[in-house]
Amino acid sequence: MLASSKILFLFFFLFSTGILVSAQDSTEMSSDTLKYGIVILEFNTDSALAVVNNQYQEPLFVKNGDSIKVKTGNTSIKLSVIHDYIFEKIFNVIEDSIYNISHDFEFLPLTKKVLNGNLAARQFFNANLLVITDEESDIYLNDELVGREFAYLDAPTGTNSIQAKSSTSYQSLYISNRSRISNSAYYFRIVERYIKPKESTSKALAFLPGFSQAYKYQGNKASLIRISMGTTFLSLSTFSIKYRLDKNKYDDLLDRYNNSVSNSEVTALGDQLVKKEKSLHNAALIRNISLYALSGIYIYNVLDGLFNKPKSGYRKTKPYSFYLGSDELSSLSFNFNLELGN
Repeated sequence: MLASSKILFLFFFLFSTGILVSAQDSTEMSSDTLKYGIVILEFNTDSALAVVNNQYQEPLFVKNGDSIKVKTGNTSIKLSVIHDYIFEKIFNVIEDSIYNISHDFEFLPLTKKVLNGNLAARQFFNANLLVITDEESDIYLNDELVGREFAYLDAPTGTNSIQAKSSTSYQSLYISNRSRISNSAYYFRIVERYIKPKESTSKALAFLPGFSQAYKYQGNKASLIRISMGTTFLSLSTFSIKYRLDKNKYDDLLDRYNNSVSNSEVTALGDQLVKKEKSLHNAALIRNISLYALSGIYIYNVLDGLFNKPKSGYRKTKPYSFYLGSDELSSLSFNFNLELGN
Protein backbone atom coordinates (compact mmCIF):
# COMPACT_ATOMS: atom_id res chain seq x y z
CA MET A 1 0.00 0.00 0.00
CA LEU A 2 2.85 2.39 0.89
CA ALA A 3 4.79 1.49 -2.27
CA SER A 4 1.77 2.17 -4.47
CA SER A 5 1.28 5.59 -2.80
CA LYS A 6 4.91 6.53 -3.53
CA ILE A 7 4.52 5.48 -7.18
CA LEU A 8 1.32 7.56 -7.47
CA PHE A 9 3.01 10.61 -5.93
CA LEU A 10 6.01 10.26 -8.27
CA PHE A 11 3.71 10.02 -11.30
CA PHE A 12 1.78 13.16 -10.21
CA PHE A 13 5.05 15.11 -9.69
CA LEU A 14 6.40 14.20 -13.11
CA PHE A 15 3.06 15.08 -14.76
CA SER A 16 2.92 18.54 -13.09
CA THR A 17 6.56 19.24 -14.01
CA GLY A 18 5.82 18.37 -17.61
CA ILE A 19 2.90 20.81 -17.71
CA LEU A 20 5.05 23.66 -16.32
CA VAL A 21 7.87 22.99 -18.77
CA SER A 22 5.40 22.83 -21.64
CA ALA A 23 3.82 26.16 -20.60
CA GLN A 24 7.25 27.81 -20.34
CA ASP A 25 8.25 26.52 -23.76
CA SER A 26 4.94 27.79 -25.18
CA THR A 27 5.56 31.27 -23.72
CA GLU A 28 9.09 31.38 -25.11
CA MET A 29 7.84 30.24 -28.51
CA SER A 30 5.07 32.92 -28.53
CA SER A 31 7.59 35.64 -27.63
CA ASP A 32 9.92 34.36 -30.34
CA THR A 33 7.13 34.50 -32.90
CA LEU A 34 6.60 38.27 -32.36
CA LYS A 35 7.94 40.14 -35.36
CA TYR A 36 9.38 43.64 -35.39
CA GLY A 37 10.54 46.40 -37.65
CA ILE A 38 12.84 49.34 -36.99
CA VAL A 39 11.72 52.99 -37.20
CA ILE A 40 14.27 55.81 -37.33
CA LEU A 41 12.96 59.17 -36.12
CA GLU A 42 14.35 62.40 -37.51
CA PHE A 43 13.15 65.88 -36.58
CA ASN A 44 14.51 69.40 -36.20
CA THR A 45 14.52 69.52 -32.39
CA ASP A 46 16.83 67.92 -29.86
CA SER A 47 14.12 65.68 -28.44
CA ALA A 48 10.44 64.86 -28.65
CA LEU A 49 7.83 62.71 -26.98
CA ALA A 50 6.76 59.62 -28.95
CA VAL A 51 3.64 57.52 -28.39
CA VAL A 52 3.42 54.21 -30.25
CA ASN A 53 0.02 52.67 -31.00
CA ASN A 54 -1.74 54.96 -28.51
CA GLN A 55 0.21 53.61 -25.54
CA TYR A 56 -0.12 56.94 -23.72
CA GLN A 57 0.81 55.44 -20.37
CA GLU A 58 4.23 54.46 -21.81
CA PRO A 59 5.52 57.56 -23.67
CA LEU A 60 9.02 57.43 -25.14
CA PHE A 61 11.45 60.35 -24.88
CA VAL A 62 13.43 60.20 -28.11
CA LYS A 63 16.24 62.27 -29.56
CA ASN A 64 16.77 63.22 -33.17
CA GLY A 65 18.10 60.18 -35.02
CA ASP A 66 16.96 57.61 -32.44
CA SER A 67 15.53 54.30 -33.62
CA ILE A 68 12.74 52.34 -31.97
CA LYS A 69 11.55 48.77 -32.43
CA VAL A 70 7.85 48.38 -33.26
CA LYS A 71 5.67 45.36 -33.86
CA THR A 72 4.68 44.41 -37.38
CA GLY A 73 1.28 45.42 -38.70
CA ASN A 74 -0.61 48.69 -38.79
CA THR A 75 1.27 51.16 -36.58
CA SER A 76 0.62 54.68 -35.31
CA ILE A 77 3.41 56.93 -34.05
CA LYS A 78 2.66 60.34 -32.53
CA LEU A 79 5.46 62.87 -32.06
CA SER A 80 4.91 65.84 -29.80
CA VAL A 81 6.87 68.91 -28.71
CA ILE A 82 5.58 71.70 -26.52
CA HIS A 83 5.80 74.40 -29.20
CA ASP A 84 3.86 72.72 -32.05
CA TYR A 85 0.84 70.55 -32.77
CA ILE A 86 1.04 66.76 -32.60
CA PHE A 87 2.45 65.01 -35.66
CA GLU A 88 1.06 61.53 -36.35
CA LYS A 89 2.23 58.94 -38.86
CA ILE A 90 0.20 55.78 -39.58
CA PHE A 91 1.85 53.08 -41.67
CA ASN A 92 2.23 49.32 -42.04
CA VAL A 93 5.33 47.71 -40.54
CA ILE A 94 6.86 44.65 -42.23
CA GLU A 95 9.18 42.26 -40.41
CA ASP A 96 12.87 43.29 -40.32
CA SER A 97 12.19 46.42 -42.40
CA ILE A 98 13.64 49.84 -41.62
CA TYR A 99 11.49 52.98 -41.88
CA ASN A 100 12.43 56.64 -41.68
CA ILE A 101 9.99 59.16 -40.24
CA SER A 102 11.06 62.74 -40.75
CA HIS A 103 9.23 65.87 -39.61
CA ASP A 104 10.08 69.54 -39.14
CA PHE A 105 8.29 71.06 -36.15
CA GLU A 106 7.35 74.72 -36.11
CA PHE A 107 8.29 76.97 -33.20
CA LEU A 108 4.87 78.48 -32.52
CA PRO A 109 3.95 80.86 -29.68
CA LEU A 110 2.69 78.99 -26.64
CA THR A 111 -0.98 79.87 -27.08
CA LYS A 112 -3.99 78.00 -25.78
CA LYS A 113 -4.52 76.51 -29.24
CA VAL A 114 -1.04 74.97 -29.29
CA LEU A 115 -1.08 73.68 -25.73
CA ASN A 116 -4.59 72.21 -25.71
CA GLY A 117 -4.26 68.51 -26.50
CA ASN A 118 -0.46 68.65 -26.41
CA LEU A 119 1.20 65.41 -25.24
CA ALA A 120 4.58 67.02 -24.52
CA ALA A 121 2.95 69.73 -22.41
CA ARG A 122 1.39 67.00 -20.27
CA GLN A 123 4.87 65.75 -19.40
CA PHE A 124 6.49 69.20 -19.25
CA PHE A 125 4.06 70.64 -16.69
CA ASN A 126 3.50 67.27 -14.98
CA ALA A 127 -0.23 67.99 -15.15
CA ASN A 128 -3.11 67.41 -17.54
CA LEU A 129 -5.01 70.59 -16.76
CA LEU A 130 -4.22 74.28 -16.28
CA VAL A 131 -7.07 76.30 -14.77
CA ILE A 132 -6.83 80.09 -15.05
CA THR A 133 -9.08 82.62 -13.37
CA ASP A 134 -8.97 86.11 -11.87
CA GLU A 135 -6.11 87.16 -9.63
CA GLU A 136 -8.47 87.44 -6.64
CA SER A 137 -10.29 84.14 -7.09
CA ASP A 138 -9.78 80.70 -5.58
CA ILE A 139 -9.87 77.53 -7.69
CA TYR A 140 -11.61 74.37 -6.52
CA LEU A 141 -11.38 70.91 -8.08
CA ASN A 142 -14.22 68.65 -6.96
CA ASP A 143 -14.83 71.00 -3.97
CA GLU A 144 -11.16 70.91 -2.90
CA LEU A 145 -9.13 74.14 -2.88
CA VAL A 146 -6.23 73.68 -5.30
CA GLY A 147 -4.94 77.18 -6.05
CA ARG A 148 -5.48 80.87 -6.52
CA GLU A 149 -5.49 82.73 -9.86
CA PHE A 150 -4.13 79.69 -11.75
CA ALA A 151 -3.35 76.09 -10.88
CA TYR A 152 -1.77 73.04 -12.52
CA LEU A 153 -3.88 69.95 -11.88
CA ASP A 154 -3.54 66.25 -12.48
CA ALA A 155 -7.28 65.76 -12.76
CA PRO A 156 -8.59 62.18 -12.78
CA THR A 157 -10.17 60.74 -15.89
CA GLY A 158 -13.92 61.27 -15.86
CA THR A 159 -16.17 64.21 -15.03
CA ASN A 160 -14.67 66.88 -12.80
CA SER A 161 -16.19 69.95 -11.19
CA ILE A 162 -14.01 73.05 -11.55
CA GLN A 163 -15.09 76.21 -9.73
CA ALA A 164 -13.70 79.72 -9.54
CA LYS A 165 -14.88 81.52 -6.40
CA SER A 166 -14.42 84.98 -4.94
CA SER A 167 -15.76 86.55 -1.76
CA THR A 168 -18.87 87.83 -3.55
CA SER A 169 -19.68 85.37 -6.34
CA TYR A 170 -18.55 82.22 -8.09
CA GLN A 171 -18.81 80.49 -11.41
CA SER A 172 -18.78 76.75 -11.99
CA LEU A 173 -17.68 74.72 -14.97
CA TYR A 174 -18.27 71.00 -15.18
CA ILE A 175 -15.94 69.32 -17.64
CA SER A 176 -15.26 65.76 -18.64
CA ASN A 177 -11.73 64.67 -19.42
CA ARG A 178 -13.24 62.46 -22.11
CA SER A 179 -15.53 65.11 -23.54
CA ARG A 180 -13.29 66.40 -26.33
CA ILE A 181 -10.22 64.20 -26.51
CA SER A 182 -10.01 60.47 -25.96
CA ASN A 183 -7.39 59.40 -23.43
CA SER A 184 -7.30 63.02 -22.27
CA ALA A 185 -5.65 62.06 -18.99
CA TYR A 186 -2.50 61.88 -21.12
CA TYR A 187 -3.11 65.22 -22.87
CA PHE A 188 -2.78 68.78 -21.60
CA ARG A 189 -5.76 71.13 -21.49
CA ILE A 190 -6.31 74.75 -20.52
CA VAL A 191 -9.57 75.87 -18.93
CA GLU A 192 -10.21 79.58 -18.41
CA ARG A 193 -13.00 80.48 -16.01
CA TYR A 194 -13.25 84.13 -15.00
CA ILE A 195 -15.51 85.93 -12.56
CA LYS A 196 -14.55 89.45 -13.55
CA PRO A 197 -16.02 90.54 -16.90
CA LYS A 198 -13.84 91.37 -19.87
CA GLU A 199 -14.07 95.07 -20.76
CA SER A 200 -14.12 94.60 -24.54
CA THR A 201 -16.91 92.01 -24.30
CA SER A 202 -18.91 94.20 -21.94
CA LYS A 203 -18.72 97.15 -24.32
CA ALA A 204 -19.60 95.05 -27.34
CA LEU A 205 -22.71 93.80 -25.54
CA ALA A 206 -23.74 97.35 -24.62
CA PHE A 207 -25.72 97.68 -27.86
CA LEU A 208 -28.00 94.76 -26.93
CA PRO A 209 -30.69 95.59 -24.33
CA GLY A 210 -29.62 94.36 -20.88
CA PHE A 211 -26.87 92.06 -22.16
CA SER A 212 -23.94 94.12 -20.87
CA GLN A 213 -25.62 94.55 -17.48
CA ALA A 214 -26.26 90.81 -17.20
CA TYR A 215 -22.65 90.10 -18.23
CA LYS A 216 -21.49 92.38 -15.40
CA TYR A 217 -23.72 90.52 -12.89
CA GLN A 218 -26.18 93.43 -12.67
CA GLY A 219 -29.19 91.18 -13.03
CA ASN A 220 -31.83 93.52 -11.54
CA LYS A 221 -30.78 96.37 -13.80
CA ALA A 222 -30.72 94.08 -16.85
CA SER A 223 -34.24 92.83 -16.06
CA LEU A 224 -35.54 96.35 -15.51
CA ILE A 225 -34.09 97.53 -18.85
CA ARG A 226 -35.54 94.59 -20.75
CA ILE A 227 -38.98 94.86 -19.13
CA SER A 228 -39.07 98.64 -19.71
CA MET A 229 -38.02 98.34 -23.33
CA GLY A 230 -40.42 95.47 -23.92
CA THR A 231 -43.34 97.42 -22.41
CA THR A 232 -42.60 100.62 -24.32
CA PHE A 233 -42.07 98.68 -27.57
CA LEU A 234 -45.43 96.95 -27.11
CA SER A 235 -47.08 100.32 -26.45
CA LEU A 236 -45.36 101.83 -29.50
CA SER A 237 -46.48 98.98 -31.73
CA THR A 238 -50.06 98.97 -30.41
CA PHE A 239 -50.66 102.70 -30.78
CA SER A 240 -48.84 102.89 -34.11
CA ILE A 241 -51.30 100.34 -35.46
CA LYS A 242 -54.22 102.13 -33.81
CA TYR A 243 -53.10 105.47 -35.28
CA ARG A 244 -52.91 103.93 -38.75
CA LEU A 245 -56.40 102.40 -38.48
CA ASP A 246 -57.90 105.61 -37.08
CA LYS A 247 -56.21 107.63 -39.80
CA ASN A 248 -57.78 105.45 -42.49
CA LYS A 249 -61.23 105.81 -40.88
CA TYR A 250 -60.74 109.57 -40.49
CA ASP A 251 -59.79 109.95 -44.16
CA ASP A 252 -62.84 107.90 -45.17
CA LEU A 253 -65.16 110.03 -43.02
CA LEU A 254 -63.60 113.22 -44.33
CA ASP A 255 -64.14 112.07 -47.92
CA ARG A 256 -67.80 111.25 -47.19
CA TYR A 257 -68.25 114.58 -45.36
CA ASN A 258 -66.89 116.54 -48.34
CA ASN A 259 -69.22 114.70 -50.74
CA SER A 260 -72.36 114.79 -48.58
CA VAL A 261 -75.40 116.83 -49.79
CA SER A 262 -77.94 116.73 -46.95
CA ASN A 263 -77.62 118.82 -43.81
CA SER A 264 -78.41 115.89 -41.51
CA GLU A 265 -75.69 113.78 -43.05
CA VAL A 266 -73.21 116.65 -42.80
CA THR A 267 -74.06 117.11 -39.11
CA ALA A 268 -73.70 113.37 -38.32
CA LEU A 269 -70.44 113.02 -40.20
CA GLY A 270 -69.11 116.17 -38.59
CA ASP A 271 -69.70 114.76 -35.11
CA GLN A 272 -67.96 111.52 -36.09
CA LEU A 273 -65.03 113.45 -37.52
CA VAL A 274 -64.57 115.37 -34.24
CA LYS A 275 -64.52 112.15 -32.21
CA LYS A 276 -62.22 110.38 -34.62
CA GLU A 277 -59.86 113.37 -34.73
CA LYS A 278 -59.63 113.32 -30.91
CA SER A 279 -58.95 109.56 -30.95
CA LEU A 280 -56.34 110.07 -33.66
CA HIS A 281 -54.64 112.77 -31.61
CA ASN A 282 -54.53 110.58 -28.48
CA ALA A 283 -53.09 107.62 -30.41
CA ALA A 284 -50.40 109.83 -31.97
CA LEU A 285 -49.55 111.32 -28.55
CA ILE A 286 -49.13 107.92 -26.84
CA ARG A 287 -47.22 106.59 -29.86
CA ASN A 288 -44.77 109.50 -29.73
CA ILE A 289 -44.33 109.23 -25.95
CA SER A 290 -43.61 105.49 -26.32
CA LEU A 291 -41.10 106.20 -29.07
CA TYR A 292 -39.26 108.81 -26.99
CA ALA A 293 -39.30 106.56 -23.92
CA LEU A 294 -38.00 103.58 -25.89
CA SER A 295 -35.21 105.69 -27.39
CA GLY A 296 -34.28 107.09 -23.97
CA ILE A 297 -34.15 103.66 -22.33
CA TYR A 298 -32.01 102.29 -25.16
CA ILE A 299 -29.60 105.26 -24.98
CA TYR A 300 -29.33 104.73 -21.20
CA ASN A 301 -28.69 101.02 -21.81
CA VAL A 302 -25.86 101.78 -24.25
CA LEU A 303 -24.22 104.46 -22.08
CA ASP A 304 -24.48 102.31 -18.97
CA GLY A 305 -22.97 99.35 -20.80
CA LEU A 306 -20.10 101.44 -22.15
CA PHE A 307 -19.14 103.49 -19.09
CA ASN A 308 -20.52 101.84 -15.96
CA LYS A 309 -17.90 99.48 -14.52
CA PRO A 310 -18.85 96.30 -12.67
CA LYS A 311 -18.59 96.26 -8.87
CA SER A 312 -15.49 94.07 -8.86
CA GLY A 313 -13.85 95.87 -11.80
CA TYR A 314 -12.84 94.49 -15.17
CA ARG A 315 -10.58 91.53 -15.80
CA LYS A 316 -6.92 92.37 -16.13
CA THR A 317 -5.36 91.36 -19.42
CA LYS A 318 -1.80 90.20 -18.86
CA PRO A 319 0.32 87.24 -19.95
CA TYR A 320 1.04 84.47 -17.49
CA SER A 321 4.75 83.95 -16.97
CA PHE A 322 6.47 80.66 -16.33
CA TYR A 323 10.09 80.27 -15.31
CA LEU A 324 12.36 77.59 -16.76
CA GLY A 325 15.57 76.95 -14.86
CA SER A 326 18.58 74.87 -15.86
CA ASP A 327 20.09 72.00 -13.91
CA GLU A 328 23.12 72.41 -11.62
CA LEU A 329 25.62 71.63 -14.37
CA SER A 330 24.61 74.50 -16.61
CA SER A 331 24.33 78.25 -16.26
CA LEU A 332 21.54 78.66 -18.84
CA SER A 333 18.16 79.88 -17.66
CA PHE A 334 15.43 81.93 -19.30
CA ASN A 335 11.87 83.23 -18.94
CA PHE A 336 9.02 83.06 -21.39
CA ASN A 337 5.44 84.28 -21.50
CA LEU A 338 2.41 82.16 -22.21
CA GLU A 339 -0.06 84.30 -24.15
CA LEU A 340 -3.46 82.77 -23.53
CA GLY A 341 -5.06 83.63 -26.84
CA ASN A 342 -7.20 81.46 -29.05
